[in-house]
Amino acid sequence: MFLLIALFTFLIFHILIYFFFVKRIIKPKIPLLVLRYFLIFNYLGVVCYFFGRYYWNMPQSLYFLVSLSIGVGFILLVVTLLYQPLSLIPYFSKKGERFYVMELIFLAESLLEGIWDLAWLRGGWNLR
Repeated sequence: MFLLIALFTFLIFHILIYFFFVKRIIKPKIPLLVLRYFLIFNYLGVVCYFFGRYYWNMPQSLYFLVSLSIGVGFILLVVTLLYQPLSLIPYFSKKGERFYVMELIFLAESLLEGIWDLAWLRGGWNLR
């Protein structure tokens, strides 16, 4: 029962992120499509995380990679929750879109750098 509640909650999170943040900030079709597929892929990572935690026996390195999708979902949810009230203020609504896009790029870069550093500390990608 907990698994269904958790998966439904994260599904709602991802839908909120898409409609209340991504779709309002990104106007061109191609980046919007890329971010939509990223959110779908991220949600599939959440599903794999919960199934790996409770049902599947997956390698530790793969479990770590799918657990990152939980963190990415929460970071995007927090950014979405910050964007909503700030978008009501005229100063942030005019100049804030570029700030949020740059923040999203910074978060993605930080996540990839963290994965790279962790792999380097462990001695490379050992996906056995």
